[in-house]
Amino acid sequence: RALTILPGGHGYLSSVAWVAGGRQLVAASEDGGVLRWDSERGERLPGPTGSASSQPPSPGALSAISVSPDGQILAACGLDGRLHLRTLGSPPQSEAPQQAPGGAIYSCAFSPDGSLLASGGDGQILLWDLGAEPLLQRLRRPLKALTLAAMPDGQQLMIGDLEGGLHRWWLSQTRPEPSRPLHRGAVQALASSPDGSLLATAGSDGSIAVLQGPALSPRHPSLRLTSARGAATALAISPRGGLLAAGYA
Repeated sequence: RALTILPGGHGYLSSVAWVAGGRQLVAASEDGGVLRWDSERGERLPGPTGSASSQPPSPGALSAISVSPDGQILAACGLDGRLHLRTLGSPPQSEAPQQAPGGAIYSCAFSPDGSLLASGGDGQILLWDLGAEPLLQRLRRPLKALTLAAMPDGQQLMIGDLEGGLHRWWLSQTRPEPSRPLHRGAVQALASSPDGSLLATAGSDGSIAVLQGPALSPRHPSLRLTSARGAATALAISPRGGLLAAGYA
């Protein structure tokens, strides 16, 4: 069931993510800004830079946002193909944006130890080594990935495609597993529980699927909020694994 609706900004929110500890949520917006909330009080907070505005890091639309497992680094990627990194400490600091080869980035996800960031875009998946200067694209695979989720075991990357299918990629292998159909439309978002026992997927048809265990078996019938309209575009599972946040277009 839906617990609450958080006050947002104007326009389309493309992605949401929990900050470590579960007290805060962040979201990426179509105007290039980053929004932040106190999830327990249901209140909008100042942007990551301390301003009351959403502090756009990008002149173009942001398509995805991700927070490192320790809650210290926020990554935002855009349809302009740029990757933005910002520390969430005090004072916050921003890195110069990195340009991904090949065009737009649709999704990004940190590895469990925070050392790698995966990004998916037009026909390719890139792995960025965050300890390298400059960032290195360590691996490329030709697959149109709309959304990504790195599993807590550090060995699997989940990939949502444009046809509503889910691919599991064991990173020790050279290619992902075949797609398994989940939605009647593109997979817009993925989210894993902290222990990796649950995986939630959101579709452009407005449905949400919850899978469990190594076999990724359905835990519930496809979920749909009766008060929501349109595509389910963003998901995040709380650090304790008991709450699921969903954003709708």
